[in-house]
This record gives sequence, C-alpha cells and structure tokens, in this order.
Amino acid sequence: VVAYPGVAKPVEHFPANLLEKMIDNDFEFAANNRKDLAKKTLTDGLGYHRYDRDFITHTLRFLIEQEEDLAALTLSNQFLEDANSPREILELATLSAANVHHSLGSYDLAESLLGTNQIGNSIDGRLLQAQIEWDRGYHVLSLILLRTLRHDFPSSESVYSRLQDALRSQNLNDESRRLSILHQIKHPNRSRSQ
Repeated sequence: VVAYPGVAKPVEHFPANLLEKMIDNDFEFAANNRKDLAKKTLTDGLGYHRYDRDFITHTLRFLIEQEEDLAALTLSNQFLEDANSPREILELATLSAANVHHSLGSYDLAESLLGTNQIGNSIDGRLLQAQIEWDRGYHVLSLILLRTLRHDFPSSESVYSRLQDALRSQNLNDESRRLSILHQIKHPNRSRSQ
C-alpha cells in the first residue's frame, strides 16, 4: 500500500483504538491541508456534540487560529444565548468571545465580557485582562496584574511565561532573573525554556 506522507500509516502501528486513531489521523490531514473540510467537520459535529466541552474547545480554537473571527463569535454567542448551556460551556464561550473581541481591538467589549460568568476570576480571564491593559499601553498596570496573578497561581507556566515576556520587554532584567531562578528552584523538573 502506498502511503501518503503524514496520513496513511501501517495498521500494526495502531494496536489499540484503531478507529479513533484513523479518524484522528484523517482529521489531522484535513486540518493541515484542507482547512475548509476541517471547519465543516467541526461545525457539523456540533450537532452531535452540542455540550461536549472538549469538542467545543477544539472547534473554537480551530476557528480562532484560522482567523474565522465571525464564525467563532457566532458560535460563542449561540452558546451564550442558549438557556440550556451548562456553566462550563458558558464560561468557555464567554472567554472565546472576549479573546476574539480583544484580537479585533474591541477592548471595552472584551472587558465587559470578562465581567460575566466569572471569567474575570479565572487564570485565562485574568491573563486576558493583563494583555488588554498591555495593548492599551498601560504596561505598569499590566505588570501589576501579572505579578498578582503569579502570586495567586505560582505553578502556572502560562502566567510565568507572560510575566517573563513583560519584564523583559520593559528591560526589568534583574526582576526577570530573580523570577527565573525562583521558578527553577520551585519547579526543578520543568524545562528551562525561559
């Protein structure tokens, strides 16, 4: 059997979950080479996975990565307007909509969304709030928010990375080095990517 690079793999490489692996493999090909088919597959699949958090997360992430802002906002709004949406789906849809509005430069609308469904209290919501302040040019305020977030979630790699980026961009090299050393001491088994 002639294998298409990155698509077809011999069956013996899939000892368990053969069907699932084949589907994942085919979808990976579509996602990398046929974005239109991947989008259709995901959006059509919502009819079968209406409240499946992982499926919705994957769908919204794909739409946002493909800069399908209108599609991501439309989908997010559908969940926000659905009275039957579970709380975790409402939170996901709210954060997604806030991220899209942020990327479009609608900072006030993004902030307004962060105030709903307790998203503003989550790590992702607080990181987005710090990013909004940064993008508005309020770097000192953003650093305060990031330092507070680091204090509240000392094990979060995403908070650590974002704070490091902010410190370095503001030439706060001594604080950046101290943070890096403390991070390495507290988390010795993590890679030294920063």
